[in-house]
Amino acid sequence: MHNKNTLHLWMVIPAPKLAGTSLTGRRISSTVATAVTFGFAAIAATADAQATSTPLDNIAFREQRLNAALGTGYGSLTSARAFTALDGAAGGGASYSLNAILPVDYNSNAEMVLQNGTSTVEGTPEIRFSWKAPVGTEGVIFTGYLDGSVDRFASSNGADGDSLVGAFRFQRNTGKNDQEWQPYIQYKVVNSFSPFFSSPAATSNQVTIGFDEAFNFFQNGDRIGVPLPVIDSTNGTYWSVGLSGYVGRTFVPSSVSYDSVFLAPSLTCNISNTRNDNNSAAQVSASVELDISRRWYDASAGFSQHAWSLTPIFTFEFDPPLSWFGSGLQEKPEKVYQNIGRPRFVFQAAYVKNYSNLSTSEFSQWAVGPSIHASWKF
Repeated sequence: MHNKNTLHLWMVIPAPKLAGTSLTGRRISSTVATAVTFGFAAIAATADAQATSTPLDNIAFREQRLNAALGTGYGSLTSARAFTALDGAAGGGASYSLNAILPVDYNSNAEMVLQNGTSTVEGTPEIRFSWKAPVGTEGVIFTGYLDGSVDRFASSNGADGDSLVGAFRFQRNTGKNDQEWQPYIQYKVVNSFSPFFSSPAATSNQVTIGFDEAFNFFQNGDRIGVPLPVIDSTNGTYWSVGLSGYVGRTFVPSSVSYDSVFLAPSLTCNISNTRNDNNSAAQVSASVELDISRRWYDASAGFSQHAWSLTPIFTFEFDPPLSWFGSGLQEKPEKVYQNIGRPRFVFQAAYVKNYSNLSTSEFSQWAVGPSIHASWKF
């Protein structure tokens, strides 16, 4: 998008008039006018480059929503759940999971622009392969995921795109207390493509240092694991307060790189998770998360952009009862349930608001709708 105010400014600047006009004076005047014109044009181009939302912004918002969906229903909602969504227990040996997600959302601003964005229906089928493996005996695990998605809108002004994302993390996890302080270091690469992966659109490389912390409670409000820590409090957790955060550096070869600080407090209610829990009954969970991001962009042509993003996300998850998967006469319902990927139904309502010292980079977007999730662990 163009910074029209700046553009108009340099178009109307006249060449200065010199007393006693001469050929030399006219040349000086022309040179000054040209320099001023190119100077303001450079500032306008720089502002345009930093103001326009990129496919990376859309991918970031989608990842925030997906990570909240993957984490809801498994005790606490922290960033580690994005890697091992099916692994409720801390520690243990190597494990792998494959997640298939099919969301259909109403999107209020497909292009992520300041105004006149397209309100439309969005579908984003996604596949994520994640793993967890212990590193020696030092209480550190290596986790990661590879994610591929196809993002399509019923109508938009060029917002369709595809993505490949890889994230790799070393994180403290002793396997003795799933509510322990868990710092980590992480590298993530995001690759955006034109539709059908036809050509690269943008790439970012991010290095972060962060942490996860969970505080789990029984239904009556008693804290779990205090004073004696427990290895896995998932089955007993009714309320959970989660907190994740990081500081990082993101390198964007085709645009402007930036430093960032991120914080995500959350509250989860595992509604059906009581002390007398019936594992064959339907499981219902809900979470509310607020993602807060602050970014400082590198200076370019004398201008340095900085921005705030606030992203509240509400997630409701329904895991159907085992009775939906047969009577058990030929094959146990548990086996059928696992074979077809432990299907569950998720509804989300998410909002992102981006504030900036460059007004044309500000935007807001709603994404509201259901999704179906399937997961296989091996």
